[in-house]
Amino acid sequence: MALYQPSRYVITAPLKGERQLAYNGMTGALAVWTPEEARAFEAVRDGEPCQDWKSLSDLVYGGFLIDEQVDELEQLHGQYKAHRFDRRTLILTVAPTLSCNFGCDYCFQGQDKPSETMGKQVQDAILALVEKQAPELKHVHIAWYGGEPLLRMGVIEELSDR
Repeated sequence: MALYQPSRYVITAPLKGERQLAYNGMTGALAVWTPEEARAFEAVRDGEPCQDWKSLSDLVYGGFLIDEQVDELEQLHGQYKAHRFDRRTLILTVAPTLSCNFGCDYCFQGQDKPSETMGKQVQDAILALVEKQAPELKHVHIAWYGGEPLLRMGVIEELSDR
């Protein structure tokens, strides 16, 4: 008989009718647990016996319960290394501006946010980087970042087109 442990990346939220919304941040699995599945998960988490094989099977299938021999931190570390050194994927975070039209009190920029726009020279350098790596690339992911990047939609559109 296989022994299980709960995935450390499970987040749950209560729903009506004793159901629970469950999300696994490692696998991306999302499920609505029945009360029986929630009890089975809690039993495994608490080290108690559980004979509800159907619920256990569903929880394992969704990645909410994993084999007790699995080290998720080691798996995550391996995935990190594989992605970090994968020359077929380029992930860029681009800030067309740090300007923002919000007044969030937790913002590191404070109330006097800079209003500059990313210059043409920086845009050209980003494009040159992508072109240099393009022969090996299979995937390019760009995260538009900044204060509020949509304040400089022209920069986003121009760079995206290029």
